Amino acid sequence: MILKDADAQLTEYEIKFAHGNLGFFMSAYNRHLLMDSDLTESDAFNLAITDIVFEITQEDIEQLAEYEALSFQKEYILEITTPTTITKQQPAELPSLIWQGQETELIQLIYALIEAKRLPEKGKIKIVETIANCLGFELSTNWKSNLSKSISERNSDYQPAIFKDLEEGWNSYVESRDKK
Repeated sequence: MILKDADAQLTEYEIKFAHGNLGFFMSAYNRHLLMDSDLTESDAFNLAITDIVFEITQEDIEQLAEYEALSFQKEYILEITTPTTITKQQPAELPSLIWQGQETELIQLIYALIEAKRLPEKGKIKIVETIANCLGFELSTNWKSNLSKSISERNSDYQPAIFKDLEEGWNSYVESRDKK
């Protein structure tokens, strides 16, 4: 019921926005978010403001804030009420899809993929937890502080072993393919 109410209120705001100047603002805002996945919502907001040539009234700002709050509420309700399809138990046909390395290595790999723009930057913690879960690996409760500690205690020329292992693994794969 709460979700239907939030949807109805959001639709009401969207209709108001479409009939007023805020419709142009919302279109520009959404366009910026879609075009550049690295943008924060705040950056998209600021870019949309510069795209639109009209004065935003206090009432407009209040409506935008209410709309944003309702959007957040709806996403939260969906998140806590939608059953997850990812389970800790792996299907029988994929027994080898289980992380074989250390916890810190897995996290270093995921963060490297994020920083290399191979995975989205938004929601890093959720991304790490989801990938670990998909790989049948249960993260320790203090995984974030362990990662932070490993970063702060490293030497300036330190390269995590996982990256050397990946390079060697790739080279071994290529060599074995060349021999065939």
